[in-house]
Order: sequence, then structure tokens, then C-alpha cells
Amino acid sequence: MGKLRGLLSSVALAGLFLSAGCGGASTRPFVGGPFPRPDAQLFATVTEAARSHGYILEEEDSARGRFSVEAHTTGSRGQSAHFIVQCYSPGWFQVTAEGSAVRRQASSMSMSGDLFTEYRDFSIALVESVSPHTSSETP
Repeated sequence: MGKLRGLLSSVALAGLFLSAGCGGASTRPFVGGPFPRPDAQLFATVTEAARSHGYILEEEDSARGRFSVEAHTTGSRGQSAHFIVQCYSPGWFQVTAEGSAVRRQASSMSMSGDLFTEYRDFSIALVESVSPHTSSETP
């Protein structure tokens, strides 16, 4: 079961990687899970992962399982972006990007290539914090 979960997480991450284009990227919100952790423990784990990667939590709401962080990367004209993390039952979380450096298009988001790289790396860091063997699982 663990190998299947790791494979599914790897496939989801590959989909996130393949969305990048030259000079910019369009992607859907990243969804990670399911992870076999109680909701409060999942929230605590991903918030700690965000902090350990140098992000300052903003608008933290543990009762709703939601927090945001300001992206370190700005848009080409100094526009800002935030990554919004929403944990939900049972053992899932979603990461979206918002702000003036992000364009929403129906269910997808467009952003610069540099901001996309940070968004991707942030999402991967959260997955690896919950399931550290996702990307390096051995048979």
C-alpha cells in the first residue's frame, strides 16, 4: 500500500512538473494525499514544514486547517504571491497560489516560471514532510 501511495504521489508531482512552459507556467492547484494522519497532526506537520523552509505563516487557522505564506519570488514587476494551504479530511491537503503575480483561469493558475518553480518546490516539501519516502522509496 505504501508503494502505491508513493507512486500516486510521484505521478501527481510529475503532472505538476510537466505544466511548466517557457517563461511561464499554467497549473491546477496541487493536491496531496491521502496520508494516514489525523487531521490535526497533518496540519501541524505541514505548518512546521513551511516554517522549516523559511516561510512565515500568515492567516493561520488551525480550526479550519488553513494557512497562507508569502512566496519568496515576486512577479516580473514586483507583484506578490501567496501560497494557500488547506488541509481537509481524511488526510488530504491542497496548495493554491494567489496574488497579483498569479492569474486565475477557471480551475488553473498562470504564473512566471520562477514563481512556478517555488510553488512546485513548496508543494513537494509539504508532501515529503508528511511522507518522507515518497520520492526516494526503495523496493
